[in-house]
Amino acid sequence: MLGIAGANTRHEELWGGALRVEIKAGAQIEPIATRYRTAEQQSEQHRALGDVRAFVLVAMPDGESDGLAVMRLSAFSQIIALLRDTGHL
Repeated sequence: MLGIAGANTRHEELWGGALRVEIKAGAQIEPIATRYRTAEQQSEQHRALGDVRAFVLVAMPDGESDGLAVMRLSAFSQIIALLRDTGHL
């Protein structure tokens, strides 16, 4: 999906590439997944007809100015492809 060796596995040591990756799975990430799905559903309810942009949840912890971006790997892949296609990568 991402064109990164090993990227379709939960074993981050197999991912390689230019990003450092830490995979978390199972019950420990369920609160994050729940928040993401709720925000995605909210966004979907207000999405304009014909809007094909990828959805990204940006979490801004109190006291921090550098938020956290949470997205599906398929959306990440779309964003990378768009950057490549437009010459920004």
